[in-house]
Amino acid sequence: MLTQRMTTLVEQWTAVGDRRSIFLACYQRMTENMLSAVVHHDFFDPGWVAHLIGSFADYYFAALAAREHNQSEPVV
Repeated sequence: MLTQRMTTLVEQWTAVGDRRSIFLACYQRMTENMLSAVVHHDFFDPGWVAHLIGSFADYYFAALAAREHNQSEPVV
């Protein structure tokens, strides 16, 4: 699950003092709130919002992978 992946990284990064955990913890909370709103049909088109949440996460994790592999641009 998406938020579990985020939680795992936040915990790992926090344990070693990696400041990337600050952004990801915030992004994780926002994602959890958005997913909750999707479940409760708080959006006009919850399916579209759910897709958007997943797409943004894909971009984030692609950029993270590119950085970890010293690539200048993520492969999406």
